[in-house]
Amino acid sequence: MAVNLPLQNFFTKTTGPSDWVRPVDWPSIVDTPNEVQFLMSDLADSNCGIVTSFSRTSGSQNLIIDWGDSTFDIITATTQTTTTHTYTSGGTPCSLGYNTFKIRVYFSGVGVSTLSDCQIRATQISGNTTGLGFKIVGVLEAYYGDGTQTTVPSFYSNVATATSVSSYRFLNYVKLPSSVSWSSFANMFINCYSLYEVVMPLSASSATSFVSTFSSCFKLQEITLPSNATGVTTFNQTFNTCQNLKKVSFPTSLNSCTTFVNAFTNCANLKNVTFPSINSCTSFNATFSNCFQLEWVKFNSLPTTAVAIDFTSAFSTNSNLQNVFFPASCNSGSTYNFAGCFSTCSQLKIIVFPSNMNVSSFSTTFNACSSLLEITFPTTCSSLTTMASMCLNNFSLKTIILPTTVGSNINLSSCFSGCYKLESITIPSSYTFSNLSATFSSCYSLKQVNWNPGTQNSLTTMSSTFSECRLLESVSIPTSMSINTTLLSCFSNCYNLVSIGNFPSSLNAITTMSNTFSGCYSLSGVTLPTSMSACTIFTSAFSNCGSIESVTLPNVVSTGTTAFDSCFNGCTNLQSVTFPGANQLSLVNTISTVFNGCSNLTTITNFNKIGSLSTTPLINAASITQNRLTSISFVGPLSILNLNGTTSTQRVDVQSVRLLNTSSGQWTGASPQINVSQTNMSTAQLVQLFNDMASQGNVVSKTINITTAVGTAGLTASDRLIVTSKGWTITG
Repeated sequence: MAVNLPLQNFFTKTTGPSDWVRPVDWPSIVDTPNEVQFLMSDLADSNCGIVTSFSRTSGSQNLIIDWGDSTFDIITATTQTTTTHTYTSGGTPCSLGYNTFKIRVYFSGVGVSTLSDCQIRATQISGNTTGLGFKIVGVLEAYYGDGTQTTVPSFYSNVATATSVSSYRFLNYVKLPSSVSWSSFANMFINCYSLYEVVMPLSASSATSFVSTFSSCFKLQEITLPSNATGVTTFNQTFNTCQNLKKVSFPTSLNSCTTFVNAFTNCANLKNVTFPSINSCTSFNATFSNCFQLEWVKFNSLPTTAVAIDFTSAFSTNSNLQNVFFPASCNSGSTYNFAGCFSTCSQLKIIVFPSNMNVSSFSTTFNACSSLLEITFPTTCSSLTTMASMCLNNFSLKTIILPTTVGSNINLSSCFSGCYKLESITIPSSYTFSNLSATFSSCYSLKQVNWNPGTQNSLTTMSSTFSECRLLESVSIPTSMSINTTLLSCFSNCYNLVSIGNFPSSLNAITTMSNTFSGCYSLSGVTLPTSMSACTIFTSAFSNCGSIESVTLPNVVSTGTTAFDSCFNGCTNLQSVTFPGANQLSLVNTISTVFNGCSNLTTITNFNKIGSLSTTPLINAASITQNRLTSISFVGPLSILNLNGTTSTQRVDVQSVRLLNTSSGQWTGASPQINVSQTNMSTAQLVQLFNDMASQGNVVSKTINITTAVGTAGLTASDRLIVTSKGWTITG
């Protein structure tokens, strides 16, 4: 029965912050030329200071500070002066529960003067001269009239002077002069946590820096920057952690700006940004990282000269991002680093790069972009060397067309890992690889890989390259891999894989074949290299390859080869196995479950090469069961041996077991150390086994289980004495 589900909006939109409304019972402030006004409160320390300096063009004017509590100070010195004041009473009550004081700083007398500096500060903490202790100043508003403040005001205090240890946590509103000549706005309002609104100058043609200007202004919602501030060179951390910022209006152009590093990081309510012309900007590192409500960003231009441009993590963790609009073309001589650029943008659906954009890194670029449907890559990326984890866990991506040209020795590790819906991919024949680790791991829907990998002598690993590609039926492999060190789990759980192109005749740098074909239920055959002279591990290499009938392992492997445990476990159709022919397996220490479940296995060639008649590491031969082996001989010394059936009616067919190694000190495994119960071993064959055991010398507290073996009932007391006299206990 069909079920209609309601449409769902996966956006995590919020309503955003409310607009700031000035409390109606605050004293009115008048924006007056040549005058500065502050609205003070008693929310913080009772004392504060005002730093002033001014110049007299004509006449004999003095500076007046009206503290708003019926007290006044007259400043006659034009040089920088700090005037302190302590509030003891008065003020205008506010319905929000505190008193307010309107402070006026203005000129009195005849003449013309210019107020060049007027800044309010908390007074110094007693005994503190390091600037490490902050006192809180209760200022709520600051109005700088036109013609004032030729010196840049600062509401950020981290200066080790007596009057600059202040915190402006209650500041709500600032109005700056309409025209200023300041070159730097750096750090001006940093950590003003309650700042809602700043009226910026209309003109600031000399401005070059906005470094951290509004950083951590949590409540700031909107900013219009001076339209003629076109010479700004840096917006480094300008709006970092402005959590309520919704809109920024930039100058008409920013062609001198070189960096937007962390400019909007953690701006959780920012919806969209359109950049003006930015022909010189080279760094967008983490520019919009953690902007959870950001929906789109538009670039009207990119650098016009050949430079390196960094977009590392520029849009990372933007859960509502829908698109980023790049120009149609850019300077092809530039190189772009997009490492982590769109990581965890879970709603991003489409992205189009300029066709001539030369990208150097796509590492983790689209990691966890779970809704991504389409990527239009540049045609040529001659500098591209890594796509590591580029589309990791892109759950919606079905098809992809890669750049036709990339740099040499490109890293594709985990590039498409977890792309559950990816059905096909074409890799241009010009690609040479350095790393294919987990490249297509868990691409459950991948049916076709169109590639002609050719010679790949820069490739170092194919670990888990196609693991869990459950629909993949065939794949070609490189014709040469001279420095590849691992095929660990390369094709594990490729349930439908029927064929694999022939391996090169030599893979002499491979150290492990562990789980290489594990779970390849449909694999009917594979041609392995004749030489893998460095390979030491074959653990579970063909485990659960239910269709394979015959396996010939490389004739040459490492003299340090140690493990064949579970190598053919569950190969129910396997009939014959050929181990390496030369005597290179003397250090093997485990063949546990090597043939477990091989119910049709009848022929093993070169099994006598495992171990040696001289002292070697003890071999774990547990659970070599559920197969049709009628005879088996062991050359190496054993720690444990299990060849048993399940019940007396579910026997294994083993009839002859020979222990050819006479070294003492064997059988360190758990009891029973030897288990040949429920086998078809006759009495004579059991006696032969006993004699082999006896030739190994005396043991202490070791057990052999022969329960319901065919010949158990025919054993005489003297037959049993062969091994019990050596310290063995017989069960059965």
